[in-house]
Amino acid sequence: MEERLKEIKDWFEDLIDEETAELLAKYSLGGKVEFKIEEAKKIPGKVAFVGRVVKIEKREAKNGREFYRLLVKDDEGSAFVYLWDEAKELVYSGDLSEGDFVKFIAINKNGFFSVNSGDDVEILRKEKREFEGYLISSGENSEIFSGKLMKFKGEIKAERGSYVRVRVEGEKIVDYEVLKENVFERIEKIVPGRYVNVKGFVIGLGEDLGKNAEITVSDKESSIDVVLWDEWRKIYFEVDIGDLIMIFNAYAKHEDVTKLHCGRSSYILLEKIY
Repeated sequence: MEERLKEIKDWFEDLIDEETAELLAKYSLGGKVEFKIEEAKKIPGKVAFVGRVVKIEKREAKNGREFYRLLVKDDEGSAFVYLWDEAKELVYSGDLSEGDFVKFIAINKNGFFSVNSGDDVEILRKEKREFEGYLISSGENSEIFSGKLMKFKGEIKAERGSYVRVRVEGEKIVDYEVLKENVFERIEKIVPGRYVNVKGFVIGLGEDLGKNAEITVSDKESSIDVVLWDEWRKIYFEVDIGDLIMIFNAYAKHEDVTKLHCGRSSYILLEKIY
């Protein structure tokens, strides 16, 4: 051990401290060592370290090969970890997700780490997270809308459109609570300058102006025009008179008359009558 330690210190000179040199010596002699991320960056070849997965991005190499890039942090540093081949299936399956504490055995390439085998990724602890939003769909997988659409594994037994709180471990629902079942406002009670939810039937089709299109929705007591922007303009071409529609987070704006505007922060559920 002492001889190997001296060799390592002579090789790295002032680039590493005494503690890191000792860890390297132990590691080179077959000891099981986990380094801090910043220490691991200094070690060529295969190295083990532990960190929290902060962000996961799906990417594609120039040759078309898909991989996941993970931003991993510990209490002293951070690094990108690239998952290829079998290792990337852990993300695809939902077993590995943001917030997890993970041990990686990775190949260091100039401070960037690559993992090919799923055996080199050990999930030490899954972080429990909590979300609130509108229930869009439920079954084997459930979808919740809260500014963006989120998908989790597991069923939520509640009416579509209910406002729910879910607790998830990784991507799996471990508990949920229905906070409010009726989240929809009566159209006649809508006040301009607010975001609202509306449920009703399509009773009219207005114009398609290219950038947006209009439909008219009624809750049997009152009606209101709905302006469909961005991706929601497609609804204009899908809808028929009489279809049930649920609109979440639409902005009520007064221009001669009050209209609802549905854009990127909105969500629409459409139920066809036929």
